[in-house]
Amino acid sequence: MLIKTIKAALFLLVMLVSAHLEAQVSALATPSPVPALTLIKVEGGKMAMMGQIAVTISSFEMSKTLITQEEYEKVMGNNPSHFTGKDLPVDSVSWYAAVEYCNRLSQSQGLTPAYAIDGRTVHWNRFANGYRLPTEAEYEFAARGGNKPDKTIFAGSNTATDVAWYADNSAQKTHPVAQKKPNSLGLYDLSGDLYEWCWDWYDETLSGGKDPTGPAQGSLKVLRGGCWKSPEYMVGVAQRSNSFPYDNDPVLGFRVVRSLVLAQPTPMPTPTPMPTPIPTPSPKPAPTTKHG
Repeated sequence: MLIKTIKAALFLLVMLVSAHLEAQVSALATPSPVPALTLIKVEGGKMAMMGQIAVTISSFEMSKTLITQEEYEKVMGNNPSHFTGKDLPVDSVSWYAAVEYCNRLSQSQGLTPAYAIDGRTVHWNRFANGYRLPTEAEYEFAARGGNKPDKTIFAGSNTATDVAWYADNSAQKTHPVAQKKPNSLGLYDLSGDLYEWCWDWYDETLSGGKDPTGPAQGSLKVLRGGCWKSPEYMVGVAQRSNSFPYDNDPVLGFRVVRSLVLAQPTPMPTPTPMPTPIPTPSPKPAPTTKHG
């Protein structure tokens, strides 16, 4: 009788342990949902970039804040940040890691990835509806307030402390996103907290026109916005910096955008119909010549 009781108890214990392990495996197998990003629509318009270069920007959407550590980790499965906290912006992110995040986020939402990535060669598919990094022109356009610009030195104010974390007030660290005032579009931290990666290769000479994307090649990528250790002037909307795309310092972060006006494929030229050939008349027989 005692042996039967012990066997029954062991059987019950095994069943309980098995059920607990199955629950743990199931929890691990079920991926946590990717947090939805809040996107702000930026209506297109014209701008004097850096106060001097005329550009026209098409409408796009931009994430309300820098990508947070929680948002990054849900998509990438890791958190490279030097400063840690789920509501802090993810830092120590290279340009290459940022474009990879964009593609994975797009795939998680059934969107067409914006980038074709082959090692350290990245091509932007302008026809794609997925997430991507802003161009330098888009970043400045959004920071200035879009087609109804704020006309302020910093993104939303003429007083840096209203809208930015920088050397004078950051205590030498990043801060949770959206703690300062937004600009007129409702976008936060476009000045300060972290430098933000842009798509463009860096060049001292800016390109104008419609939706400029910068040089075709280079060695440095554009950074905008300034960071927690920048002097006040560097968090202004007209300031720019740069870094190698593989750099992953604790001053580097990013936000994402989506195109609302996708590039259109160049239409194939309509073939010109060939004219109906005019029948070639049959040659007349040569006249018969009589020889005397």
